[in-house]
Order: sequence, then C-alpha cells, then structure tokens
Amino acid sequence: MKFLSYFFCFFVFIEASYCQQLSFPYREINERKVVKIAAKEDFTDYVDITSYLPKNFVKNGTVDYTDFLQKAIDENRKVKFPNFPVLVRSIGLDVPSDTRILFQQKSILKMISTEQANYQLFSIINKTNVKLYNINLLGDRFRHLSNKGEWGMGLNISGSSNIKVYNPAISECWGDGIYLGWKNRGNSNIEISGGIINNNRRNAISVISANGLIIKNIMLANSNGVIPMSGLHFEPNDPKEDLKNIDVENIITFNNRKGIGISNMHLIGINNKTVSISINNVTDYFSNLVPIHLGGHNAKYKSDIKKLNGQISIKNVKAYNANSDMLIRVDKFTDYLPNISFENLDAIDNNVRNLQKVNKTKSQVRRNNILIK
Repeated sequence: MKFLSYFFCFFVFIEASYCQQLSFPYREINERKVVKIAAKEDFTDYVDITSYLPKNFVKNGTVDYTDFLQKAIDENRKVKFPNFPVLVRSIGLDVPSDTRILFQQKSILKMISTEQANYQLFSIINKTNVKLYNINLLGDRFRHLSNKGEWGMGLNISGSSNIKVYNPAISECWGDGIYLGWKNRGNSNIEISGGIINNNRRNAISVISANGLIIKNIMLANSNGVIPMSGLHFEPNDPKEDLKNIDVENIITFNNRKGIGISNMHLIGINNKTVSISINNVTDYFSNLVPIHLGGHNAKYKSDIKKLNGQISIKNVKAYNANSDMLIRVDKFTDYLPNISFENLDAIDNNVRNLQKVNKTKSQVRRNNILIK
C-alpha cells in the first residue's frame, strides 16, 4: 500500500535512555543496489605497498604491518594496497596531503583487536588534496577487547580540504564508519560518492563540521549498537563549527535505527550562524525508529543566543517498511532552527500498524519555519 505520510511528531524526544541495548535485526544487503563510481584516473604509476612488506609476509591479515604501511604512504604520493588483507594497530594510518591511495580487488585494511575506545584506521587530519579509491576498511567491533567508548572510526577526516572518497567499503567499526570532524578548523570541499558503509556500531557517517560537502550514490546500512545509530547524522559539537553548502543526493539508508538524523542543538550560540543542507532523493528501508529525525533542541536559551539562519531542504524521500507509524519526527522546539522544507515524501509500508496516525494531513503542522509541499 502506498500513501503520503505527513505525520510529524512535535515533542521532546529524549533518546539517551531509549534502547541503549536495542534488539537489532541485522539485514543482508542487496549488493545490486550498491553503486560503484568508475575511476577516471590512470593507476599504472601507483607504487604497490607489497614491496615495502618484510620478507615472508603473510596474506591472511593476522600480522601487524602498520609501520611498513605507514612508511610506504609517507615515501610515495601514489600507492596501492596489497591485494590481500593487512592488519593495522590502533594508531591507524596517517594520510599525508597530496596523496592518492588505491585499494585493489582483494585489499582489506583490518583493525587489530584492541581495547582502545578511540581509533581510526585512516586519519586525514589538517590535510589537503587527498583521493581515496575503493578503500575497504574493517573494524574490530566483534573482536573488541573492552566495552568502553564509541569512537573507533574507519575514516576520520577532520580540519581538511579537497578530499575525495570514491566507493568506500567500511564496516564493523567500534564507532562511526566515516567521521567528518573539527580539528582547529572544519572540513571544506569534501566528496564521498559510491560504495557502502555497513554494520558500524554508532553511525555510518557522522558530520560534525563541513563547509562544502557532497555525499551521493552511497548506501548507509545496519548502523546499530550505541545511539544515534543513524545512516547519516549531522551533529555539531560547538557553535564555532559549520553545516554549510552540504548536498546529499541519491542515497540509500538501509535498516538503521534512524535513516537520517539532524541535531543542531550545539550549533546554536551567540553568533548568527547559517545552515545550508540540501537532501534530495533518499530511499530508506526498514528504519527501526524513524526514517528522518530533526531533534535535540531546547525550549529556551539565554537571551544572547541567536536563531540559526539558512535552510534545510529535504525532498523526494521514499521510506519502505519503516518500523514506525510516521515518516519524520521533529522535536517540539523549533524556534531556533533555520527554515525547514519538506517536499514529496512517500511511505510504502506493507505492515502499517496504525493507519489513522499515518494519514494525518499537513494542515496539522503549525510552525512558522517549517514548510511542507
């Protein structure tokens, strides 16, 4: 059954105590839905990192080769990873500026079993001009040696510019698959396109700060373990950060707790910040809580706090079989948010539990800064 679902739930959504140990049904991916972007680059002059490995190296990903891998990356601006799994310890690999990295068909970079609450397999921190092709990163969530923390990342991009990531395959990280953070400055001119980020413990992609970000043609799947558990989550930590010039296009959010989450609570401050996020063509499957959530806002701020300017636009969303009687949840308190518009929202659900709820009309929404078309 197909119907428009315009039911918005305006309330304070307190999720810190909700489903911390959520019973989560993992779902297998239909690989035919995963998009792979064709590379336009000639890889013939890329240095094979295999030549840097010690004699009698193994090909089963059981020996720590961190130092050898890092040496190869430091000494060459174009490298390709060995065509077999290799192991890295929790310090991960630091990617220098002006570097290009290619993963071959059987390349996998695995995180060693660690008790560290914070790690990253690849770090791009305060760097420029990096391209990553077909990276295949495997975290240790099922081999982790403690239950502490939630910050084990596959790829950490912080304070960097002109970074392109094509066809990432990132899975089983202790925290986020990709983390776009702040390191003395935000990120700018970042593109993530193609590929799949699957079965990470926190979010598939977390956006803390970006001014100039494209995310397109990617599947974000099976995020589960510790909240928010979103496919894509926007969550600044401080008013000095940015969510500007962000375009999300043609993505699939599959079997996450939340498909897309936007929380601007910590961006609100004494400065007139501008938010600009455009989200277009989202296909969501099996969201455990809700396909789209705008939340984390307070009822009242100090007198010198300024309203956020700008626009959040969300259009052309199709949600299939969400485990919810609503398509979108928006917190009760929206006065400090930028303008928000929704257009062309469809819910396709074979097992709707409460039809009278999902058939609420847009006339029930009465917020000055929210528009529904």
